Amino acid sequence: NTCPRTSELGDKLNFYDSGNSTTATSITCSARGCECTRTNRCGFTLSYMDGSSTTGYFVSDVWHLDTFLSTSSTSSSSAPIIFRVQYLSTW
Repeated sequence: NTCPRTSELGDKLNFYDSGNSTTATSITCSARGCECTRTNRCGFTLSYMDGSSTTGYFVSDVWHLDTFLSTSSTSSSSAPIIFRVQYLSTW
């Protein structure tokens, strides 16, 4: 994995894991436009021109964002977002 492990400010970066979140919820099949998975999640499959593909599901979670206003001042906010969680890729 070539993803960075620390930010340019030296903060540790972690991979998102919906199983470790107390606020994460899977989007269910009843949501409009969903491709229903065997586990009743709102799933997706993306197929690329080179024949590879990726499969996953949609999750809703609350993300907390900190903005550095200066070296001694930050601003915090949070927002619920929906995003894709990938669990299988074929290359």
